Amino acid sequence: MLKPAAPIFNLPAIRKPVQVQPVEQAPFKTLPAKFLIGDKLVATNADGLISLTDLWKAAGGELKDRPKNWIRSAGPRDFINHLAAKSGGPKTALIHVKHGVGTFAHWQIALAYAKWLSPELHMQVNEVFMRYKTGDATLAEEVIDKVAAIYLLKLFN
Repeated sequence: MLKPAAPIFNLPAIRKPVQVQPVEQAPFKTLPAKFLIGDKLVATNADGLISLTDLWKAAGGELKDRPKNWIRSAGPRDFINHLAAKSGGPKTALIHVKHGVGTFAHWQIALAYAKWLSPELHMQVNEVFMRYKTGDATLAEEVIDKVAAIYLLKLFN
């Protein structure tokens, strides 16, 4: 793993983990800014929603599997409606689509999408989520190492 000796780089800030709350309460708001799924970085937004677009890219990025195609299917729509009813909030608080940026969704929707994309991705997302939920400090270190490596590759290429 690549570990810089001193803070030479202007790396993106990694927000500190917080206690995860069930959906019946308020969804958590401060996930790390990025986390690793396999060797891919997956972003979160300021509302704590996870990038379905990044999950899609981590799964190989086939056009037929794009987030918008999945969300339009009956099963995911029913799940999203149920989640909105259970949380007492609007569906718009659970999914944000921003043209040119991507689709961001509540963590439960992200887990369901990962399961639909592939069994391997589903396992990886579940593992990272559990590590995050239990406060695994090495998770943040892995993200910092990966971001530093990507930055170095861009810097010297």
